[in-house]
Amino acid sequence: MPYPLWWLSGNTHKESSVPVHIGPSYCQHDICIGPPDLAQIAAVPIASDIRDSVSFYLDAAPLRSDIYYFCIYHHATPVGQIILHDIDWQTGESLIGYHMFLPEYRGRGVGTSALALLQRYVRSMRNLTRLFIITSRDNQASQRVAIKCGFELIGPAREDPDQLLVFAWDVPHIITG
Repeated sequence: MPYPLWWLSGNTHKESSVPVHIGPSYCQHDICIGPPDLAQIAAVPIASDIRDSVSFYLDAAPLRSDIYYFCIYHHATPVGQIILHDIDWQTGESLIGYHMFLPEYRGRGVGTSALALLQRYVRSMRNLTRLFIITSRDNQASQRVAIKCGFELIGPAREDPDQLLVFAWDVPHIITG
């Protein structure tokens, strides 16, 4: 998998960029979302059905302010990615994408835990107000993940109403005194 040169230097983020999460990890039991470690990601097998997506987001995140990348870890091993993308900082809205690197991590609650952890992160941010997940009509697993985490089906996607569904979640922010 080709990676940007700054990844190969051992850095986990580009000096002038914030779109790759560099803060603390968010954990729930044995699942965490946190900064991507390229060496670890390069060492794990990635299923062919998502390989292009993984490469795209790893390459694009450090270059674009509308993408914010987290790696999903299970017992400190990278098992997936979860990304805020197409972030509109003016409206406070963002799409979410998530992928498990290997099929054996799919259907085990890892994606649901990762999405719940991302929601915790977003609630503390204060600058995002609504999140969206777009799934294909036949991706029942992704739809279950969205619903378990409080997303509501709002209808077909305007890009492809026959094949895609949109789920939305209004962000309840943490109020500090």
